[in-house]
Amino acid sequence: MDPMITRREMLKSTVAAGIGLVLLSPLGSLAAPAETSEIATGMVFENSTGSGVRTPGARGIAGVLVSNGRDVVRTDADGRYRLSICDGDVLFIIKPSGWSTPMTGQHLPRFYYVHRPNGSPQYLANDVPGADLLNPTWFYKGAAPTGSLPASVDFALRRSPEPDEFTTIVFGDTQVSHDKQIDYMAQGTVSELLNAPGIAFGISVGDLVNVGLLHLFGPLNELQAKTGFPWYTLPGNHDQNLVTPNDFLAEEQYRTTYGPTVYAFEYGPVSFLMIGNVRRTPFAKLEKPDAPPGTGVPAPAPYHCGLRDEQWHFVEQYLQTVPTNRQLVISMHMDMKGPDPKTGSVADTLDSPESINHTEAFTRRLMGLISGRPHTLSISGHTHINRHLFFGSEVGFAGPGKHHHFNTICVRGAGYRGMFNELQIPSCQAEDGVPAGYSYVTFTKDSYRIRYKASRHPADYQMNVFVPAVMHPQQVVGTTVLANVFASSERSIVKMRINGGAWEPMTFNPRADPSIAWVMNEEKTPTSWLGSKYNPSDTPATAYHIWEGKLPGSLPEGTHTLEIEAVDMFRQRDTKATFFRVLAA
Repeated sequence: MDPMITRREMLKSTVAAGIGLVLLSPLGSLAAPAETSEIATGMVFENSTGSGVRTPGARGIAGVLVSNGRDVVRTDADGRYRLSICDGDVLFIIKPSGWSTPMTGQHLPRFYYVHRPNGSPQYLANDVPGADLLNPTWFYKGAAPTGSLPASVDFALRRSPEPDEFTTIVFGDTQVSHDKQIDYMAQGTVSELLNAPGIAFGISVGDLVNVGLLHLFGPLNELQAKTGFPWYTLPGNHDQNLVTPNDFLAEEQYRTTYGPTVYAFEYGPVSFLMIGNVRRTPFAKLEKPDAPPGTGVPAPAPYHCGLRDEQWHFVEQYLQTVPTNRQLVISMHMDMKGPDPKTGSVADTLDSPESINHTEAFTRRLMGLISGRPHTLSISGHTHINRHLFFGSEVGFAGPGKHHHFNTICVRGAGYRGMFNELQIPSCQAEDGVPAGYSYVTFTKDSYRIRYKASRHPADYQMNVFVPAVMHPQQVVGTTVLANVFASSERSIVKMRINGGAWEPMTFNPRADPSIAWVMNEEKTPTSWLGSKYNPSDTPATAYHIWEGKLPGSLPEGTHTLEIEAVDMFRQRDTKATFFRVLAA
């Protein structure tokens, strides 16, 4: 096994006790440390001046969690810690509630130290078979040499009151491919959030850029910084270096830019566990092996959901520090597998059996670790659709109640494509018919609520309704009404009524959205007027927020009003009215 990614022996509890540190309970013996292992020491100090630099007499902060990505320790009464560290490790603190870390100019939290004494391994670019054929775009420098381990690796925190109720922004896959798509994102989404009031921070759950185009990290970060609030990120499968000899080094450029791929922070009464859960098979071939030198593209390497051993060890260690009754929010890139609302089966036929096995194993292990916690939520991206899942014993969650997993739609929808508006910004409609957008998530001490926001649309745009616009009398009987209520779930209540009459319940019925089916079909024609093309292999995804009703047996000639009312699991009420006409007999 690569020595950079093996699990190391934990510090002996007697040594930790001797310097006043608390090393969390060991979960079993670990592999011996690599020969390059050193001991990092340092202080977490109060950043009273705001400079981020420790000055003589700076006060240490006791009880702050510090990690090397495997082990977790608490600082002693003087704010000091001691941890083993190896070449390639990221040393980081877990921001406690009521404190803030320094920020970069791009509003990224500075809470970590990347240890690369000699810089990132150069064989990322030079020693991979066929590298001479690849386009230089795919080569990334990673970390510059950090030199010898500093005598003291210090971390700054500043007092920052945090309320018991606060709101965050959650971005699904932004996945930009070039400057034009960054402009689409700027005009379509970020412009709405410019200096948005009352937002504590943003979370971006991975696939920040498209298919390994890691040189776009910088421009994307600059754009998101314009919102004015901090951003916590995760790596997705597209944020990995595809020219890589192993899984660990696939995220070398991400770590250099953003820090650890599995970490945590706390804000107000909530603990946030951030899990980059994509594992990558090493690069093996080119998309076009006969490409002229410097023009080739790496073939998409296989990947799956999961964590390495040392990452699981960190998760287990950190969860030991989180009180059972404290609200726990877990963000990840790849979605977890839960029961289908119709069949109860865990399997998803859109995935390969191998992928299902990896994902189900990940889901069961994580659900086992958080069982017994009454206040949990998990959030993912990756699928490009909106979906709420509720996990129970069938995937290893022992309660209490069900665990809620929210799979959020992408900022990019099904891609930066679709019908252009008058400003030539594409609709970016997602594969389940939901307009591209993002979510506001508001937390209190023991609850939360999620509110979806469609980019470039009013806040009350929460559904599309489908009913024939004109019908003959004999067509009315049993005509199907469909409502795509974008952020609804099987726990929502959706009703319909005609002309202000009695409300009738609608039935939860996951299926393809009619509008995206039409758009995808239309854009595959050579003469399409829509402006941009979907991939010819694209097909509509199942929309897990479709509701079905039937028109009554008879309606008189004329124009009729159809109203839909939806109340979601957070008791948020939305309505939409539309019209249809019945012709004379």
